[in-house]
Amino acid sequence: CQGLGRLMLSSPLLTNVDRQQRLYALLRAGQSGQAIATAQTLGVSLSLAQLNQIQADPLNYLWAAPKNNAADHAYLVFAIGRAANTDLTSAIQTLPKALQGVPVDVQKYLNRAVGYIGGTTVMKNNFNREVLNLFDASYGVPFTPEEAEIYARQAVRFGSWESVIRAIDSMSVSQQQEDRWQYWLARAYEQRTDSASQRTSKEIFKKLAEGTGYHNLLAKDHVGQTYNLSSSYEPSNKDIQRLSQDIHFNRAFALRDINAPVTYINREWNWAVRQAYLKHDDELILAAAKRATDMGWYDRAIYAADRTVSKSNHLYGYATPHRGYVVSHSQNAGIDPAWAYGIMRQESRFNTAARSHVGAGGLMQIMPETAKLVARKMGETYNPAALSDMNVNIRYGTYYLSTIQSQLSNNAVIATAGYNAGPNRARRWQPEYQTIAADQYTETIPLSETRDYVKHVMTNAVHYGLLLGQGPQSIGKRMQVIPMRNVTQ
Repeated sequence: CQGLGRLMLSSPLLTNVDRQQRLYALLRAGQSGQAIATAQTLGVSLSLAQLNQIQADPLNYLWAAPKNNAADHAYLVFAIGRAANTDLTSAIQTLPKALQGVPVDVQKYLNRAVGYIGGTTVMKNNFNREVLNLFDASYGVPFTPEEAEIYARQAVRFGSWESVIRAIDSMSVSQQQEDRWQYWLARAYEQRTDSASQRTSKEIFKKLAEGTGYHNLLAKDHVGQTYNLSSSYEPSNKDIQRLSQDIHFNRAFALRDINAPVTYINREWNWAVRQAYLKHDDELILAAAKRATDMGWYDRAIYAADRTVSKSNHLYGYATPHRGYVVSHSQNAGIDPAWAYGIMRQESRFNTAARSHVGAGGLMQIMPETAKLVARKMGETYNPAALSDMNVNIRYGTYYLSTIQSQLSNNAVIATAGYNAGPNRARRWQPEYQTIAADQYTETIPLSETRDYVKHVMTNAVHYGLLLGQGPQSIGKRMQVIPMRNVTQ
C-alpha cells in the first residue's frame, strides 16, 4: 500500500486538494514518514525531529505553537491528532486554542482530526456529542468515504437529522446509493416538515420497500407495509437434470462424497455458484440449493440461495432443521423461536461441527466458558463433547439467549448485540440520557462485525417468523425502543 501511495502522489490525476487531504489524514494518524513525503509534493518541508518532539508532548506544543505558514499548520494537525489519540477529552478542551489565528480551511481540518479520532474510538471513549459538533464544524472541506460514514453514524446516533443529510451529501455517489444511506437519508428527510422533503422521503422509502434485506424491511414499516411470503420458485425436473450435468457443481458434490477437506469443498461449491450467478441462472442455483438442503448440507444451500437475482425459495435460504427442538427449547426459555433461528443461521448456518477461531462451537456457537456457566445454572455436569450434540447445543444456546435478554432490558436488539460482542459491551452502547430508536442503536454499534451481525439476525428473524407461521411480519415490532443504560448495572 505504501508503494502504491507513493506512485499515486506523482499521478497527474491527484490534485493538490487531494494531496492536502492525504497529508492531513497521515498527520492525524501519526504516520510521520509518509506525511513528510506527501508534504514535499506540496512544497512543504516538515522535520522528522520536530514531529518526534511534538509527539512527546502534543498538548504542551499546542499551547504555544507557531501558526505562520503551511508547515506550522501541518504540525498543528499532527499535534492535535496525537493529543486526541492519547486523551480525547483534553484534546477537545485544547482545540479552541489551536483554532485561534489559523485560516478557516485549517480550522476545519483541525476540527475534522479530533472528530475523526473521536468517532473511531467509541469503544475506548464512548459516544460524545461534542464529536458530532466537530464534524459539523469541519463541513466545507472534502470528506474521505470513511470520514463521511463516521460523520453520518455520529449524526444518526444523536438524531441530528440535518447533519445526517450533510454527511450523506459528502459521500461518493456510489456510497449514497447504498440501501443503508438511502434509508437514513429518507429518515432524515422524514423529520423535516416541508412537503417537498416529506415527498422525497416517501419516494425513497417506497423504492427501498421493494427489497427484502434489513434496510428494505425497515422501509416497509415506514410505508405501512407488512412482509409476507412471496411466490417461491421450485426447481423443475429440467433444472435438476441440468444440475446433474454441471461440471462445477459435480466437483463440489464429488469432493463432499469423499470427505475432502471442507476448505476445498466449499471453494468448489462457491465457484460453481459464482459461474451460475454470472449467467443469471437462478434456476440452476436453486436446484443446487434444493439438493444441498435435501442432503442436510445447509450452509452451502444457504450460500447458494442467498445469491439468486430474480427468483428465490425461502425454504432453501432459511432452512429450519431440528424444528421441534428449536421451538420447544425456545419456548421453554421464554424466547421467540424465530429469533433463535435467526441467531443460529447467522452463527453456524446449521453446521453442527462449526468451530470458530476463539473456540465457540456447534449450531449456536457457544463458548466453552459460557456452556459451563449454563450447565451449572441448569444443574447439569458440563461435558465439552456435549456441545457437538445438536439437542444440547440448542438447549444451552436458547437458555443463554434468554439470560442475556433478561439482563439487557428484555430487548432483542441489545441482546443480539450482547450475544455477539458480550453483554457488557452491548449495555455500554445503550444511550445515557434519553431513549433512542433501535435502528439508531444498531447503525451506530462501534464494532462493524456486531453491527452487521445484529442487522442480519433481525432480518433472519423476520423471515423465520413467516416460516414458523407467525403471520405477516414487521421488523419494527422486533426492534423495540432502546432504553437508557442503567449506570448501576
